[in-house]
Amino acid sequence: MSLFDLGSIVATMKVDTGNTTRQLEELNRKVAELEAVVKKAVPPTDQLGKSVGLWTVAFQAAAGAAQMLGGAVVRLGMESVHLASSVTELNNLLEVTFGKEGRQKVETWSKSTADAMGRSQRQLKEMAGSFQAFLNVQLGQQKAAELSMKMASRAVDMGSFFNSSDEAAQVAIQSGITGTSSEPLRRYGVILTETAVKEYALAQGITKKYEKMSEAEKVLLRYEVLMKQTLQTDGDAIKTADTYANQLKSLNGRVDNLKVALGDGLLPVALSIVPTPATRRTTTVKRASSSRAPTSAHRRVAAASSYRRPTTPTM
Repeated sequence: MSLFDLGSIVATMKVDTGNTTRQLEELNRKVAELEAVVKKAVPPTDQLGKSVGLWTVAFQAAAGAAQMLGGAVVRLGMESVHLASSVTELNNLLEVTFGKEGRQKVETWSKSTADAMGRSQRQLKEMAGSFQAFLNVQLGQQKAAELSMKMASRAVDMGSFFNSSDEAAQVAIQSGITGTSSEPLRRYGVILTETAVKEYALAQGITKKYEKMSEAEKVLLRYEVLMKQTLQTDGDAIKTADTYANQLKSLNGRVDNLKVALGDGLLPVALSIVPTPATRRTTTVKRASSSRAPTSAHRRVAAASSYRRPTTPTM
């Protein structure tokens, strides 16, 4: 698939109700094929520097193709570089919150889950990272990581089952688990009030009073209530993958994955073009030094200005 095909796909991304499920399936297939091609073209990270020339040529070709595609390819290139840069920062954040080994687990989980559910891998990592950020403090890194990935998957299933955005389901879960507000979860058939959590604890044979529980214990109880009450949604994104709503989400997710993959190749090119603060400082110092360095013309002017005509002695 060529850059022209890529531009054509991007140009058709203004999907509305006029697109049929079959058309969405076809777009999904094309984007998946292109994503595979792009990923094969992107070398390992330690070899990216060697590929700058190749990707520069590709980017120049994209610029030429853009004249025929209304700038779609160039816009895609810029968006891809931005997304790839964001993913680099996201990975750094995940390594801090999950730990080095934990981040690798998140990477593996997000890849397999994104493929199975038809979602953006970047989106899943962001969701898990958001959950991890507040669970880490209460539950510790390892336990928090386990729950974060499960809740991110459940958020996607809840969004699929109740026909909402995955992000809305994530926000509702986060609000309920932290104890901030259980109201957003009512949309998803979840009652996570303090009374409901207390009743669940008693049903599990827990005799410790809720008021005397640690925050970690309360978070775990809320998590268990949430997962139990949303059990009917488990796996819905995969079960109903062929519906219009999920085909549309899948297409957006695949395009996002494609942009990140393309950006991985273009990012070294962008970094080689855009000056860093260090290179800007070096250039400024060089220019300042060259402007202060006396030239032969400067020396002649200085000599002329310091010359004094000899005076004639008076008689």
